[in-house]
Amino acid sequence: MTPTTGATQSAPTTPTGASTTPPGATTQPGGTTQANPFDSITFTIVPFSGGGIGAIGGGGGGLTALGGDSALTATLFQAGSSSTPFQSISLKTSDQPAWSSFAPQTLTTSLTTPVTATSLGSVTIALIPGTESPNILAIQSIQVVLSSSSGMPAPVMLLNQSGLPLETLSPAHLSSTMPL
Repeated sequence: MTPTTGATQSAPTTPTGASTTPPGATTQPGGTTQANPFDSITFTIVPFSGGGIGAIGGGGGGLTALGGDSALTATLFQAGSSSTPFQSISLKTSDQPAWSSFAPQTLTTSLTTPVTATSLGSVTIALIPGTESPNILAIQSIQVVLSSSSGMPAPVMLLNQSGLPLETLSPAHLSSTMPL
């Protein structure tokens, strides 16, 4: 595999000689800047089943933790903004199979616009309940990782939380926002 060169360039200077960094770029050793190196994001959610949560549906091997016709989305927000979405991502569509308890569900997708490790401020996980039982999701753990298709820089973990359950989404509580 032949190494590729990154999108680095010399930082512009002001008339006084002070270095400036363009918005959304990071300053690298040696005074160069790298514009938004991360172009992919990975979500790993482990559904939890306990206290009567989950019991039916084609989850495959364990108790069903989220019915087959329910959907789940993740909406990313830029740092400093909780009102304007950066990107919405479908984690599970209503035509995908039910999720089983304790079976990790992982989705990696491209970002519409590459970001730096500090560009994103929060993520809202939202349930779109279906009619197939259960139409709730108890989350045991969630991880969110930024990565680059070039392999450089190394992936960055933005979120790594767990609980018993960490969060329960239901028709009465459709979403949860977590800081990144």
